[in-house]
Amino acid sequence: MLVELPFRLLCEDATYEVTVENCTIPIQVLGNLVEMDAGGAVVTIDDGTKAASNASWAIVQESGVSIEVRAMRTVFAFATTATPGTLRGLRSRCRETLNAHRFAGALLDGHIEHINRLINCYRVAGADPFPFEVTAWDLQGLYVQLEGAWHAKISLIPYVGHNENPVESTGQGTKPILFTTPDEIRKTLAEPLRKSLSICLTSRPGAQPSKPAGTPSWLPGLLREMIAGI
Repeated sequence: MLVELPFRLLCEDATYEVTVENCTIPIQVLGNLVEMDAGGAVVTIDDGTKAASNASWAIVQESGVSIEVRAMRTVFAFATTATPGTLRGLRSRCRETLNAHRFAGALLDGHIEHINRLINCYRVAGADPFPFEVTAWDLQGLYVQLEGAWHAKISLIPYVGHNENPVESTGQGTKPILFTTPDEIRKTLAEPLRKSLSICLTSRPGAQPSKPAGTPSWLPGLLREMIAGI
C-alpha cells in the first residue's frame, strides 16, 4: 500500500520501524516515484531512478491514448495483504468494488497515527517547518499494488480526480449537483460563527437539537472544545 503525502520530506529513501503504543510497523519512505495515469482506476508507479521504469515508458510510447506522467511527492509504503475479492474489486468495476474501497480506506485510517509519528520525527530531526500532521482527508487517497508496477488508485473523496463538477442524471440529461445556494451562503455569513455552526450541524439528518451552551454529541471532542472557545 502506498500513501502520497501532500508535501515532500527532504531526506533519503529509507525504511523505519515506527512504534505507536507497542505496535511497530515498518514504513518505507520513497521520494523518487513517478505515476503514469491513462485516466482509469489502475495506474503504473515506478522508481524514476531505476531501470525497471523503462517498461512503463514503453507503455507510454505504444499507447493510443493520452497519458499523464507525474512526479509524486514523498510516498510512504506499507506491507499489507488483501483477499482475492478485494483485488477483483480493485482491478475492475464489479459488485466487490465498493467493499474493496472500504477495505482500503480502513487500512489508511488504521495507519494514520504511525504516519504522523514518522512525520513529526522527521520534523524534529530535520528542523523542517513545512510538513504537518495529516488526516485521511489531507491524504485524499492511496494506492494498492496489484502486480509489478500496476497499482489500483483509490480516492477517498468521491470527485477529487474529476476534471469537471459532479452531475446527476435527470432522465433527460444531467444537472450539476449543488449542496447550497448563494443566498444560503450569504445568510450563513451574516450569522455569528458559533450560531452558524449550530444551524449547520443540527440540520444533519438524525441529529438532535443542540443545547444553547453545547454542540451535537457526534461532533469529535476536540472540535467541540474549539467551538466552545469561539
